[in-house]
Amino acid sequence: MGFGETLDYTLIPAVLGLGVILWLRSGLLRLRPGNFARGVRQSLSRKSDSFAALMASLGATVGTANVAGAAGAVLLGGPGALFWIWICGLGGMAIKYCEAAFSVRRTCGEGEGTPMALMVRAFPKGGGMLARLYAVGGLFSALAAGAGWQSAAASEAFRGMPGRSLPPLLTGIAFALLTLPVLLGGGERLKRISVRLVPAMCFLYVLGAGAVILVHWRRLPDVLLQVFACAFRPRAAMAGGLGAAAAGMRCGTFSGEAGLGTAMLCYAASGERDPQRAGFCGLTEVLVDTLVVCTLTSLAVLTAVPEGTEGGLEAVFAAFRGTMGGFASPYLTLTVWLFALSSAFTWSWYALRFAAFLGADRVGLWLVRLAFLGAVILGSFFDTVRLNPLVSLSNALLLLPNGALLLRLSSPSSACGVDAGRNPFSKG
Repeated sequence: MGFGETLDYTLIPAVLGLGVILWLRSGLLRLRPGNFARGVRQSLSRKSDSFAALMASLGATVGTANVAGAAGAVLLGGPGALFWIWICGLGGMAIKYCEAAFSVRRTCGEGEGTPMALMVRAFPKGGGMLARLYAVGGLFSALAAGAGWQSAAASEAFRGMPGRSLPPLLTGIAFALLTLPVLLGGGERLKRISVRLVPAMCFLYVLGAGAVILVHWRRLPDVLLQVFACAFRPRAAMAGGLGAAAAGMRCGTFSGEAGLGTAMLCYAASGERDPQRAGFCGLTEVLVDTLVVCTLTSLAVLTAVPEGTEGGLEAVFAAFRGTMGGFASPYLTLTVWLFALSSAFTWSWYALRFAAFLGADRVGLWLVRLAFLGAVILGSFFDTVRLNPLVSLSNALLLLPNGALLLRLSSPSSACGVDAGRNPFSKG
């Protein structure tokens, strides 16, 4: 087991525990099913002030990691891994609900709902240092996961097209040029692009994965039975001896970025002032990202790909090619590129927000832009597998301080003095 896997599996219990605590503290368990459904439906309304924030944050989370990660999880851990993806997705829903709700409830002015500002106010002693460490970790994450990893995935997608492979340098330059509009245009341009791009790319992928499952519908009942029957069976033959639970948990825990706190940047900058509405937008992110995209990916692979196929994007390409023939490669490559670009768009804006908090002036922000473009070009020369340890490290750098923040703000006995309502779910 490599460094990245070891770190991820070490953090999984912390994320799951955080999800359980926030389910209990948030009051979500007391919601009636009808109110729950109404909250999700309202969060998807374009009339909502937080819709653009939802699309921008969703653009970062619905990335190529969902496609490659879900496929790899079910091929490594068997059909039962999908069950654990669902379990971890449920925990992520509560975490994202709290993150979005706190960022709005605590907002008293521009930028005051960001995780960095909340850390300063929630921890009178050491909060400033914690916020700076978080921002440094966020900047590292933007370069490693938001730029390098997404560019590597886009380059891999081209290599999945027979006879159409492009040199990595050209792929990296093309990807870098496509990120320039948001890198130069800032948050407003990110919102305008996200509200159009994210729904379109999700629809495109759901349509393709749905077609794969529909063509192989005869295998679907058996696959669904295996999802539950194999959920608690270890796969001894797997690399590292890890079971379905471990493989599914790793995908379900980190695919939706729940616990990283980055979504708070989007919601804090939105015009939303209703914590519950913002919270349901955060919850809907995980619902779409983990429980829809990851589920469709897993079912498409399990129904259409022979057992023994290597995981990752290769397995998804194999599933699509078995259904769509020659049209599959360009179709899926386009979808993967849209996923990678949407993630890079949002993470480029995150990078600038982190740098601004650390005191970067105009020259400093331009250096961050150049570093982001350089990471994009450099990432195209690597496989995603080689960059996974960096992504795992970046997850840890954000998860640990943000987890402490969420526990502090959600505690009914908190004395942080952020505002009179000690958590975003109280009526006050």
